[in-house]
Amino acid sequence: MIDDAVSAAGATPPALRALRDVHARYVRQTSCPSDVAILTFDVDPTTGSWGHPGLWVELAEDVRVIGDTLPVAYLTAFAAGVEEEWERRFSDVPLRAVVTVTLVKVHPVDSHEGSFRKAGHRAVEAVLGRLAQGV
Repeated sequence: MIDDAVSAAGATPPALRALRDVHARYVRQTSCPSDVAILTFDVDPTTGSWGHPGLWVELAEDVRVIGDTLPVAYLTAFAAGVEEEWERRFSDVPLRAVVTVTLVKVHPVDSHEGSFRKAGHRAVEAVLGRLAQGV
């Protein structure tokens, strides 16, 4: 987990660089239904000059979807979660990156838009953790 002082709103994020095989998961077991969203993705920084000023989330050409089918709404919720968490931490710095999802695990009952939104929040934590570790 990234230190709260470093991740306070308005703070300066570390320099974004290409990352491979970043894992984000939000699994909360309570009762039925629970929450399940598990993704692996790559991150590539951009300048935003390609017609989209910020974040672009896409599926890899050879994406592996394990479990149920992946509704587009889940991917949209994941992107929204990434943007929300980035904005919460770094409100003055736009996120300019392509996030390419390479693996998704979808549970037929416990996966839903809310769990994928939370996984988006966890994705930012995972990226910041990898940047802080230098790996």
